[in-house]
Amino acid sequence: LAAGIAGQALLLRPILRARLPPGPRRHDVRAWLGTALPSAVSDAADIALANADVLLVGALLPPAEVAAYYAATRLTLLLDLVRYAATAAATHRFAALDALARRAEAARLARGVALGSAAVCGAGALVLSAGAAPLLSLFGPGFAVAAPVVPIVAAGLVVACLCGPGGDVLAMMGEARAGAAAALVTLVGALGLGLLLVPAYGLVGAAATTALATAARAACLSWLCWSRLGLALPLGRARA
Repeated sequence: LAAGIAGQALLLRPILRARLPPGPRRHDVRAWLGTALPSAVSDAADIALANADVLLVGALLPPAEVAAYYAATRLTLLLDLVRYAATAAATHRFAALDALARRAEAARLARGVALGSAAVCGAGALVLSAGAAPLLSLFGPGFAVAAPVVPIVAAGLVVACLCGPGGDVLAMMGEARAGAAAALVTLVGALGLGLLLVPAYGLVGAAATTALATAARAACLSWLCWSRLGLALPLGRARA
């Protein structure tokens, strides 16, 4: 992480020098923290959410099932790279369009990101689901028992893609705190749901917890974009 930040700073430095002429500088630390801290909280909640199911499975199920579940979820989470790649390519454009007050164009961009990432993620989900058992068998005997986990978790990721890049839109348009609050609420809800479903349904219950939490968080962020910014992300519409 530190190397990535340092590399980013080295790449940006000559670009900023070329675009910003020499002169006095003023740093608005309060405004920076107002965006950076909620974003950090949101990222931390995302990391915790991505691992909460594994921790619950580790605490409540036998070690063999824990290993199989971990392999299945890490395999499925390869699909999440599609969503991250799509939003990484579009995030800076949301900020630029917001600065230019071009909300309708931002909504159309969000729709393109949602539909494009959902299509790619959905295709990948079908392939992984069809080959889940043989792929998991490569990890060793007994891992294929977690094959039903793959389509369940993948379904949650596809729904999240369809809901659009709500978290990035909120962060780029001045509503990072709302996004962070949604992430924390989802994390707490996922932990509570997991405590109910994992003991009762085992690996399938853990997968359902992850899928529901992933989809619910994306839907909540999409709703926040509509209620706070007037952007209907999946539909590509902006409120007049």
